[in-house]
Amino acid sequence: MMDGANHNSFPGKPPQFALRTLLLGVTLCCILFGLMRIIGPLASSALVFFLLLVALHVGGNVLGTSLSSKSPRKFISSAVDDGDGPPLAIESLALSRRKPPGPSRLRERTSVGWSIVISTGLGSMFGGSLGWLGYYFLVHTTTAGIVVGSVSSAVLGGFFGFLTASFLSNILRAWRQALATAHS
Repeated sequence: MMDGANHNSFPGKPPQFALRTLLLGVTLCCILFGLMRIIGPLASSALVFFLLLVALHVGGNVLGTSLSSKSPRKFISSAVDDGDGPPLAIESLALSRRKPPGPSRLRERTSVGWSIVISTGLGSMFGGSLGWLGYYFLVHTTTAGIVVGSVSSAVLGGFFGFLTASFLSNILRAWRQALATAHS
């Protein structure tokens, strides 16, 4: 027999769906497989990779939202003052005598800075020019092929420029916040 504490250890309900959802999923799979047959194996693998990334991103967002709405949000000092929280360790009591740290600023929404916009533009220009040079000098193709190759290279260059700049921006922001809390 299970007690009440272990009964609800799974954070969410298992997914359930109706017959309409199943038929819609089968239809979408048929369309996807037909498209994969037309576009070939290399583009199919890129398409499946992209769709998998989107599905994992949406699933992670749903899971994170549901877990954050169910999590308790009490500071250590309020648990000590109220006395209704669980018994605290000695380290927690020592921390509660000091001023509790504020919430992390990394979860706040901020605008995309100019450095990210500039690095995206520079990455796009670098990727487009590299793609144009590669298609013009290495792969002797038509003008339409050069334009399509240059545009796709510019999109990829912009994406990697944005990815690199936002990654570095978040790392520097986290580092500055960690240094600020360590010195206070």
